[in-house]
Amino acid sequence: MRYSNHLLTLVFFCLFLQSLNAQSSPGFIADILAEMEYVQGQILQLAEAMPEDKYSWRPAEGVRSVGEVFMHIGVGDYFSLSYVGGSLPEGFGPDMDKSITKKEEIINFLKKSYEHVKKVISGLKEEDLEKPVDFFGNSSNIRRMLLLLLYHNHEHLGQSVAYARMNGITPPWSMKN
Repeated sequence: MRYSNHLLTLVFFCLFLQSLNAQSSPGFIADILAEMEYVQGQILQLAEAMPEDKYSWRPAEGVRSVGEVFMHIGVGDYFSLSYVGGSLPEGFGPDMDKSITKKEEIINFLKKSYEHVKKVISGLKEEDLEKPVDFFGNSSNIRRMLLLLLYHNHEHLGQSVAYARMNGITPPWSMKN
């Protein structure tokens, strides 16, 4: 009898711990917001570290320039979120990444896109994540669109790091080590 009481107590304790863990787990939306904030911070640090005269630099003809990559990231943020209920900024168009070329304007555009990302994602609920999304004729859902958004930012962060290093610029977060 004593053994079964200890076992029963252990089972209830494990269930209690599992319940606490489920309650303290931030959930997918909080995780995406945290990851987006991290990658956005690195992109902004790099955008600010790049000299203005390097914003028109490109590694080869037909490849995006430094400034076009940073604009492409912001444009991609708005575009991806338009599939999950986000709005597009006034004047949004396919060549927007080529029409804004000044460093300060590009950084401001990135910052606005990041504010938009936070606002749209913060407005979602966990139950929204499985809602279907038609993305260029492919069946998807909001969760996958948010992952795509995160992957897109990381992909172009990597590209921007390579561009910076090709121009003798060390990413600011690398200099701390």
